[in-house]
Amino acid sequence: MMRVLAMALLAFSLTGCGLDNRFQLGGVGPGGKTVSAKEEPITLVAVDGTVCQVTPAKFHRVKRGDRVWCGWRNRGDAPRPGGGGG
Repeated sequence: MMRVLAMALLAFSLTGCGLDNRFQLGGVGPGGKTVSAKEEPITLVAVDGTVCQVTPAKFHRVKRGDRVWCGWRNRGDAPRPGGGGG
């Protein structure tokens, strides 16, 4: 039982689940963050500068100041809309 509990705690700590996003390594990965800006057509920008691309429907629902659960990335790591490469 203790082994299962230890594994669960390790998984939560590595993914940032249940923790404020300030504890995520580099601020990237899945987690909830406050949106500071939106960039058409589908990019949300968090207060720490990380970005997340969402569906068009979610993009239109989200407002600046909303806290959004997403897979946040550093700006240079984010895929480009339309799938174009560098």
